[in-house]
Amino acid sequence: MRHHMRSAVHALAAGLQNMRVDAAISTTLVLAFAESWDQHISTGINHIKGAKILINQALINHRLMPKQGEEWARLKFLCNTWIYMDVLARLTSADEDDAYDVDNVRESIYAAGDTDSTLDPLMGCAHTLFPIIGRVANLVRKVRRSDSNGPTIISQAVQLKSQLEEWTPPSHIEEPEDETTSPQDAIKTAIAYQYATLLYLHQAVPEVPSQPPGVLAHKVLCALATVHPRSRSIIVHIYPLMAAGCEMTEPEDREWVKDRWSLMSTRMKLGIIERCLEVTKEVWNRRDNHALERTTMNMEHLRSDSFSSDESIICENDAYPDDYDADRDFGSRETPYGMPIPSGTTDSQNSGVTVKSRLHWLSVMKEWEWEVLLG
Repeated sequence: MRHHMRSAVHALAAGLQNMRVDAAISTTLVLAFAESWDQHISTGINHIKGAKILINQALINHRLMPKQGEEWARLKFLCNTWIYMDVLARLTSADEDDAYDVDNVRESIYAAGDTDSTLDPLMGCAHTLFPIIGRVANLVRKVRRSDSNGPTIISQAVQLKSQLEEWTPPSHIEEPEDETTSPQDAIKTAIAYQYATLLYLHQAVPEVPSQPPGVLAHKVLCALATVHPRSRSIIVHIYPLMAAGCEMTEPEDREWVKDRWSLMSTRMKLGIIERCLEVTKEVWNRRDNHALERTTMNMEHLRSDSFSSDESIICENDAYPDDYDADRDFGSRETPYGMPIPSGTTDSQNSGVTVKSRLHWLSVMKEWEWEVLLG
């Protein structure tokens, strides 16, 4: 397939000047999809950037000579497809180009306050949600490159969290002709994306108060679970399942996640899904090992405390046993496993996994040099 890919790229470059712009955009987007499907560990980001240049050119031409009917509908479809791909590529791509044209493209194809009542093949009813997800993805990339979260990053996170929480699905959705697609499934899918992005944002900027990661993750999976397995919406569940599935700790929940990956694999036959399951299992292993290490450390600390306490009781020169006990009680707190945290351990060390932690799926992908297109 890579031979065909190279041939297609060369043919596109050679014939670009003589192609209709919508044909050039669609070909470039197909190449981006093909690269992600072929290599499984690439987002096709360079093709997505190439498509952006062509789309900007097409929108300039549209402003000069407005397109009508099917021609305009075709360009809107291509713009929405590019938005979908650009946003999802930003979630895992290490590319440092923070240029963000999603809002401009969307404003060019929708008049102010205008909404689309038809379901998009990829974004469903989440036309207005995807630009917010893209902004969150950009902020997360900034967080991963910075040493700490300063006031600017925190302020941006507060604004984005409000935008996510205030987002609601459209009040009216046209009934699609495709019997395997339903407005209800599209709404549940959009809600899963909404909570997955709230989770993603919290893991990047934990300084902003939020529901616990486990709560957000369960809301994602509950939304996904209500979508019928035969629904066409299943094909765009990669990102929310990736984000939420990694947070599962109970064996029953993990089995459901694995079953859902398996279901999606039988539907789409894409190696990307196998890669996502590999990353998920690696995250589970790392977190389980980390939890075991913490429990072992706490047990050793308890034994040490107990030994020191026994010594203080029999020590004739110990004049302040009550003070010692008070200090020990003050300096220990409960962990999620019911074990005391050693004094001196900060809350930030136990506030959950962040996007910089080696226990996060982004870090696993970075270590493995994978950039999976989660769509």
